[in-house]
Amino acid sequence: MLLLGDQTKPQVRDSNLLDQKLRPEKAHMLFTFNRPMDQASIEKGFTINPPVMGKFSWSGKRFAFTPKSPLVYGQKYDLQITGKDQTGKVMVPFKSTITTPSRKFFYIGTEDSEKDHLFAVDFESKQQQQITPNNHIVLKFSPHPNGNKVYYFAFRPEDKTSLLEQDYQSLYEVSFAQTDKLASQNIADFKKWSNIDFLLSPNGKNLLIQRLRKSSMPEFGLWLLDTNNPNVDWQPFYYSQLSGDIFFTPDSGALAGIDSGGLVIAPLSAEKQNKPQPEFITGYAQFFDFSADGQSALVSRYDAAFRSELVILGTNGQLQKLITTGAILSHAKFDPLGQYVYVILLFEPKQVEGCEHYQLVRFDLKTGKQKELWNQIDKNLIAFDLSPDGKYILAEHAKSVPLKSTLRLSLERVGGSELDSTVVLLDRDGKLIPGFAPRPGTAPQWN
Repeated sequence: MLLLGDQTKPQVRDSNLLDQKLRPEKAHMLFTFNRPMDQASIEKGFTINPPVMGKFSWSGKRFAFTPKSPLVYGQKYDLQITGKDQTGKVMVPFKSTITTPSRKFFYIGTEDSEKDHLFAVDFESKQQQQITPNNHIVLKFSPHPNGNKVYYFAFRPEDKTSLLEQDYQSLYEVSFAQTDKLASQNIADFKKWSNIDFLLSPNGKNLLIQRLRKSSMPEFGLWLLDTNNPNVDWQPFYYSQLSGDIFFTPDSGALAGIDSGGLVIAPLSAEKQNKPQPEFITGYAQFFDFSADGQSALVSRYDAAFRSELVILGTNGQLQKLITTGAILSHAKFDPLGQYVYVILLFEPKQVEGCEHYQLVRFDLKTGKQKELWNQIDKNLIAFDLSPDGKYILAEHAKSVPLKSTLRLSLERVGGSELDSTVVLLDRDGKLIPGFAPRPGTAPQWN
């Protein structure tokens, strides 16, 4: 070494994408070199085919490339890095092949042999696969972010002896890494608990379950399960006063929801003895969504006339009001790319025999303008989910049904209008995508 100098060649020592599948919306590429490099030569020698626009960043020997927009689904990318170190020595070329997964979505069937079963659909091939057993009545599901498994609530008809479905529903995990060997595993049964709701963290690490103990001394609360540690049982969460819809923050580090005092952010803690202090933000009635960067929250409040106001709340306390309406704010989400906010407005009937009416509206966050995307009297858009790249809207619509009709009363008895629901695919402007046949189903969700 002293006589000849360092004979090892500069090279990439480690990377987060060595010949692996990469989520298109999370394509942050990291590389660590074995020595300080000539940054200009590395950036010049960085190539991706097909080409991808993005930005470079450095931290010592660590180099990162962040695409400007999500990669294309179902695409193969060939990546190469060439260049030299700070002494001028040429590096060993680094090559990698990145394959993004096919676009996929899920829904619960509502007709004939598909009824109450969970299906996975490949967007490009249009092929679908039932991924839950025939004797499972699926009520809710959540895909894992890595795309190879799904968690879902279901009950078996043979177990049910009363009308309360939550008394018989269990939480299951089904993996389809091997599509020919699907198997559902029960990870929270109904024997001692009534399982009410569940939530999966964005990073897929933690499951949250809301449940009630079946005993003479009922115990209601929230429990967490570390999915990466199967040897550890559910652990009680220290703050169980959250009600309504509960969300994980985008970094998966806290829970957010509404209690009697307003919006609550409760950090997760691994230390049982050192419970963190929840953050309370008063004056808000409903929480809908976090922006992808976690810097903003979509919440609602009431004005003096008791009308609903949809506002964006920033981490610095700054407010941006989007709309004040007499309608009910039924559903609201940030666009994954941060360009828009999508909202479903529910207009209640003015007469006893009238029909409820749903409207889908999009707000442009740069211009402040709003655009009506869906307003069909006979086909109400009652739920939607945005694709991770923001290009498509997976939506559920149902026929308008008068409040006092026989069909409406029968649907209410079974728990909603999903028996008449259809899954449709729209572009970001609310137009139906040609070639995509609507499917009888409910609760559509992208993965």
